[in-house]
Amino acid sequence: MERQGTGALRVPVDLHQPAAHAEAQAARMWWIDWFGHGFWPWMLMGPAMMLLFVGACLSIGYLVLRAVRPSRAIDILRERYARGEIDQAEFEERRRGILY
Repeated sequence: MERQGTGALRVPVDLHQPAAHAEAQAARMWWIDWFGHGFWPWMLMGPAMMLLFVGACLSIGYLVLRAVRPSRAIDILRERYARGEIDQAEFEERRRGILY
């Protein structure tokens, strides 16, 4: 008679095989996922996600620093305006071209 409601994991074991082989087979079953590839592909997910997270943080940091730091082109344009090489109309026109 079979017991119901125990919730125990049932491992199919061939009774014609030696006990050591049956135990090894049962141990291997823990390492096989639904697709039959084993556990090792999932071990790559941790480092892959960590690299993805670090890459995203570095990208966001770069974009934020680039947006906050004034452009070198604007600095050069301001220097030329301060030296009198360009007038205010040309300064405004080039500034609009750089910023937009």
